[in-house]
Amino acid sequence: MTKIGQGQGPADYAPTLRLVAESDAADPAIAAADAALERYFAAADADNTVRTYDSVCRDYIAWCEQAGLAALPATPRTVARYLSQAADDTERNLSANTIRVWRAAISKAHRTAGLPDPTTDPIVTRVVKGIGIDRAEAGRTLRQAPPATLPIIQTVVTAIHADGARHDSTWCERVAARRDIALIVLLYAAALRGDEAVDFTIGDLRIVEGPDGDDDEQLRIRLRGSKTSRGEITEKFLRRGTTDALWCPWCALLRWLDVLIVHDDATREARKYLRHKGIDDEKAVEDTAVVAVGKFVMTDHTDPHEHRCDDIDAWPTRHLRAPLFRPLYQGGHPRPDNLTVRSLRRILTARGAAAGVGLLSGTVPAPALPLTCSTKAPPSNW
Repeated sequence: MTKIGQGQGPADYAPTLRLVAESDAADPAIAAADAALERYFAAADADNTVRTYDSVCRDYIAWCEQAGLAALPATPRTVARYLSQAADDTERNLSANTIRVWRAAISKAHRTAGLPDPTTDPIVTRVVKGIGIDRAEAGRTLRQAPPATLPIIQTVVTAIHADGARHDSTWCERVAARRDIALIVLLYAAALRGDEAVDFTIGDLRIVEGPDGDDDEQLRIRLRGSKTSRGEITEKFLRRGTTDALWCPWCALLRWLDVLIVHDDATREARKYLRHKGIDDEKAVEDTAVVAVGKFVMTDHTDPHEHRCDDIDAWPTRHLRAPLFRPLYQGGHPRPDNLTVRSLRRILTARGAAAGVGLLSGTVPAPALPLTCSTKAPPSNW
């Protein structure tokens, strides 16, 4: 038997869920086909899923090696042992759902390598079921957030704005406030899942005529795939808010987009200037972006309670492929990559606690809020 990471063939790549290694084919056509195969194979799994499964597989490999057991192919009893000891780890305190994810990762590694799946064996199924029952009886089921309502979101958004608007707040806190308000308002107004919200690019937002010939412009949100069908592109539409601009989805997004465009413009111009001078200095590029963002947020005195969503020209027409919701460096300026679902949940948890409303969920079951729409937007109460 072969452990993961030893031997030859697809098993070597199971931990990272890759099908083939870098092509060594002499024929350019075959090499190109191999490259395309690898790309499309990887695209079948969401980035967050790949990262999660990769982490689980590495932990699984380490445990098997320490126990002297074969990780790939594994016997059903090996998998059951691994999941059982993980569930008993009091430091990790894993939920039943997490154990199910770990089981799925091991299953994926075996199927990717073309091997029989040991996780479908009755002993594994029974152990996983038993862990779920044990967790439920012990009162350790996952916490469920209350349904999101407009007053709850308004409370959270108001608290975030107040934190960023303090007279002694730093520009870093102001940047974070703009991002988190835009994220939370859009997440709940459009009834999005966390994995949908973190995948947006700036170009996924566009002002269009309303569906079915509606004369009023609407914000079209493009969703690249769903949880059950990642290859399908769907759209949602949001009308302008009609109450305070602070929790108007359009206005909240525009205030965050202002920061991103200032940052991305400064980054692009700095790189262009340094390239012209024959200088390769990413630190100088980053410093330029920091200064630009800091200056903007500390001198922008537009009233966040006044609507600006009537100005269609305010929507950006550049940097459309750049991520919409991004993590922030310690210095406060946006990073070039997308937020992860884990980071989003941390933001929701921290902001909900600070506002005194408790746990905010990253998933909103429709129709939790009045702006959920897939083809035609209902009247807005925002």
